[in-house]
Amino acid sequence: MRNFICALVLLNMAVCQASVSSANILDITKFGHEQYQDIIVNNKVYKKASAGHNNCELRYSVIRKVLKEFKRPFTLCDLGASQGYYSLKGAYSYPDSIFVMVEGNNIHYRKIGSQLQTICEANSSLDNIILLQRQLILSDLQRLSECEDFDVVLAMNIFHWFGKQWKSYMDAVFNLGQYVIIETPQYTLVSNQEQRTIRKGIEKYIHSKGGKLLARVPRHTSKGATSPVYLVKTNKTKLLREAWFSKKDSSRQRRIESTHSSKKIIKSSALHSNISDSTWLPGINLCTFKAYNGTYPSSEVLLQSLDRLVKEDSFCMPTNILVQGRVLTPIKFANKNVHQEKIKNLLSGFIRSGSPNKVLLNFMKFLNDPNNEHNK
Repeated sequence: MRNFICALVLLNMAVCQASVSSANILDITKFGHEQYQDIIVNNKVYKKASAGHNNCELRYSVIRKVLKEFKRPFTLCDLGASQGYYSLKGAYSYPDSIFVMVEGNNIHYRKIGSQLQTICEANSSLDNIILLQRQLILSDLQRLSECEDFDVVLAMNIFHWFGKQWKSYMDAVFNLGQYVIIETPQYTLVSNQEQRTIRKGIEKYIHSKGGKLLARVPRHTSKGATSPVYLVKTNKTKLLREAWFSKKDSSRQRRIESTHSSKKIIKSSALHSNISDSTWLPGINLCTFKAYNGTYPSSEVLLQSLDRLVKEDSFCMPTNILVQGRVLTPIKFANKNVHQEKIKNLLSGFIRSGSPNKVLLNFMKFLNDPNNEHNK
């Protein structure tokens, strides 16, 4: 069903959004930066990685062994996605699943997020990719873990960049989802004592979490050097927030039951006896997309998907809308008595807004106002 809807959205977009040429991809090597991964366009290598970084396909084959275990659509989060090679390869291989890339311009690679934006745009035939263009910040990852649950998280060579905070970052990442794939450089490959200590600590911590060695892959730093790739199965079983902007509420339980063949969320409340459970759909909450600086798909694409919801009379709060690549999907419908046109305008403003928190607060006031004639 989602593929059918995506096809309709793509047809509607044909007039107003032309396909972006691969010639428009930002080349970060012109600014003195290494290109860590091959650049993929239309499921083919458009530009090879910088010298030495020539084992992307090998690494993806290791990752795919984990993805093959799923007998249902899944959501993958690619932290520090670089050129997005693993997510894009996965998106072409698993069209019913959603691939979320997190990458932002930072002090070390000032144009890396901007480059990945152009790579996503060049892969316009894909309808199941998302870019959160933001660098990795500890408080963001902690908040993300409270309101989202990813089936697979990629953390490829990122933890040693966080210095003395490496363990806090690892804890936040372990809380993001069900399976975490980690590549980390061996401590024996560096002479700097602080880095040796950090890298040794990272591997030891992975082992303490029951990390399983998947493979050893070549490193670009020196001939014959390798890095271990581990798989960690986490113990995450609940969400602490309904959505990014929601408050923590200990009276409400949001329990996750996940296997390779099925996934559902079970909601209960200490104030009410009813318990509800529903199938978990792949994607991320619209509030997460806005709060985490989601830049792909564009606001224009999401607004076109919103028009489809309007035609189907499927209105709901932004806290109850999933971003599934190019498609917005409601997971809970609003009260049919609310003013439909006003909800549409509020949702449109929320999607367009650079400050969605303020828009959401106004939205909540409208829906919860007992004096609002449309709520009577």
